[in-house]
Amino acid sequence: MNPDQRANIEAAVKALAQSLYVAWTYFHLLTGLHRGAKAHPEALRRFGGFFEQTWRATFEAFFARIGTLVDATRATKSLPNLATLIKRYGDENLRSLLPVVDTALSVKTGPLAKLKA
Repeated sequence: MNPDQRANIEAAVKALAQSLYVAWTYFHLLTGLHRGAKAHPEALRRFGGFFEQTWRATFEAFFARIGTLVDATRATKSLPNLATLIKRYGDENLRSLLPVVDTALSVKTGPLAKLKA
């Protein structure tokens, strides 16, 4: 693997990690909004529009980040495209991880299939 190929793989991994991190923060924000609404129904009644719009905007951002992770569009930094990069340019150590990734991507009823749907 030449340095440019390694850099491409590392950039894809970094972009995926960033997307996962941001998606996780959105998930926790949604959880906090839900718990706050349950714990303080009066605040929800008084500021329902604010809660609703904040929740919807956060959910849409979460959905977009998750969608990016499983998107196979060529220019997207996604798990399927990272697997393709590793198949093409990865060393044996990286390629040894591919069966696990391929299985996770191909399972029709698993978590990644649910996210795609």
